[in-house]
Order: sequence, then structure tokens, then C-alpha cells
Amino acid sequence: MNTTGEKADYPLSVLNQVKNTYGNNIAILYDVACKMGKGLKHTPQLSDLANVPRAIGAFHVYGHDAPCQVAFNPKVVKGIGLVDGEDCERYCNKSKKKCNN
Repeated sequence: MNTTGEKADYPLSVLNQVKNTYGNNIAILYDVACKMGKGLKHTPQLSDLANVPRAIGAFHVYGHDAPCQVAFNPKVVKGIGLVDGEDCERYCNKSKKKCNN
């Protein structure tokens, strides 16, 4: 691997599959949801998702700068509800504990 960070292709590909399965009445909670707007707008298959609610998981949002925390905190993004966006982390943590036994 020559570069650091997550590649935008992977989450956009997953979003395309989610959209094909569930339609565009969705919300996006992702560790770097703040950076996805441009990718959604410039990807023809996903451009209709550019205005869906986007938030960063409650644990990860505090690693972002203040304006990002305010705009993408799941507690304040309309349409997110009471979810914290950390389900994958909880699942991975539980499965990791089971594998270590």
C-alpha cells in the first residue's frame, strides 16, 4: 500500500449495493461521512444520495475538527434518530473476543 487512509471507492461501492437493495430512503453513518459529499455528487450512480442525511459515528466524530463535529454529530443530524453509528465496532469487538478464546 502506497498511501494512507481509506479509499473512497470501497464505501461508495457498498453504498451502491445498499441503494440497489433498499432504495435512496437511507441515512449514511460512516467514520468519514463528512468527506463523502463530493464523491456522491460526482458518482453518477450515487448522485441522488448526495442530500441524504450523513453523520459520523458518535465515537469517531470527536476526532474531527469542531465544525465537522457540529455538522455531522449523529445527535444533531435530522433523520438519524437515536442511533450512534458504532454497530460495526461493537460487532467486531465481540467477535474478536470470541476468536481469542
